[in-house]
Amino acid sequence: MSERVPRLGDVVDDYCPRCRLLLNHDVASLAKGRTMLDAFSHTGAFAAYAMRAGARAVTLVDSSSAALAAARTNLELNAPGQCETEFVHDDVPAQLRKLRDEGRRFDLVVLDPPRFATNRHQLDNALRAYKDINRVALEVLAPGGTLATFSCSQAVDAASFTMAVAWAGLDAGRELQIVRRLGQGSDHPVLASFPESEYLKGLLVRTA
Repeated sequence: MSERVPRLGDVVDDYCPRCRLLLNHDVASLAKGRTMLDAFSHTGAFAAYAMRAGARAVTLVDSSSAALAAARTNLELNAPGQCETEFVHDDVPAQLRKLRDEGRRFDLVVLDPPRFATNRHQLDNALRAYKDINRVALEVLAPGGTLATFSCSQAVDAASFTMAVAWAGLDAGRELQIVRRLGQGSDHPVLASFPESEYLKGLLVRTA
């Protein structure tokens, strides 16, 4: 996988800081006293907020060594010594499978991958990729845990993304409850004539 991949954080951090702030607070509110896996962690924004909110332990996984180095600096500056922290440089789907096979489980999993589709022709492959990555994320989620999962693919609408997550739950044998839907803020309005402008979709999902 490339060392530099486009992802939600690139878009939201650069053009819509309020959106990112709200999303970080939404996720951080679930972190107190919990173990957290930040998959596709990039520069560690979700992890930093979770640590400051009282997370017990945080594991960050990303395929980019440069992003992980930036994340380490970010956490040292913004959440020094807050909790046990682990940085893993690896292909994220492969690492999730390793964690599953090792029996590792997390109370909170954040799944914030890069775009899987840039146009409608890639939609079917993208939905399969979202289903597969969410399935393995659910397999490392502890009973009663929460998955915060996101899509920044313009070609994937909210209903299709929700369906992909639902199928992931079925494949993983987990009963899912959608606690909250997340998305871009009012400073990034969705154009009625251009539904693809709703590029950011997110779900807070609770499992039994």
